[in-house]
Amino acid sequence: EISGSADEGWQLSLAGGEVIRAEHLVLATGSDLPDYLNRLELPPLPLQITSGQLSILPEENQMGGLAMALQYGGYIAADKAGHFIAGASFDRSANPEITQAAHTHNTALMPPGLALHMPSDGLRGRVSCRLATSDRWPLSGQYAPGISILSALGARGLTLAPLLGEVLARQLAGRPMGLDREIIEIIDPLRFPRRQAKRQQNGRQKNAHTPKSE
Repeated sequence: EISGSADEGWQLSLAGGEVIRAEHLVLATGSDLPDYLNRLELPPLPLQITSGQLSILPEENQMGGLAMALQYGGYIAADKAGHFIAGASFDRSANPEITQAAHTHNTALMPPGLALHMPSDGLRGRVSCRLATSDRWPLSGQYAPGISILSALGARGLTLAPLLGEVLARQLAGRPMGLDREIIEIIDPLRFPRRQAKRQQNGRQKNAHTPKSE
């Protein structure tokens, strides 16, 4: 549970009774971001939640000769335990259920020669949710006094999280951020309120110059 304010500081109460106090709050909450914005009474953002399913191959399979991860629109790789994992589906309805249709989708992404080795049964799955913005750019930066956001990384979390985490930490510490100003503006969470304000201003100007009919 989060309590406090930008003036008084923030408190994060954990399930075990521990309380963490901080001067600045960073919302790195993935697909739960809309809920946290609502809890903290912050303006909503144009966000989209989708789900993606991984297909986990049975231990007995014909991929044993695959010595490296492959990417081909989808991907297949082995985890530390040696289990092959193929992915990933893209469901705009954010369905949390594991489905055969998603397994079929993951197989269809494969090159034909690789798909021949994909087992037809015995597949397990895992479904996770992704968060993206309406313009598909991530969110990284201050959104309100004492509150920043690092979220909406879409399907590029493993690539973007380390980079944008460092950029945000530098911003909070008042250090050079290491990205071009143009990129900083593109990923700024406040870009959406700014765009809305600009549209409203342009609308008022247009109405002011529209001649009235007599």
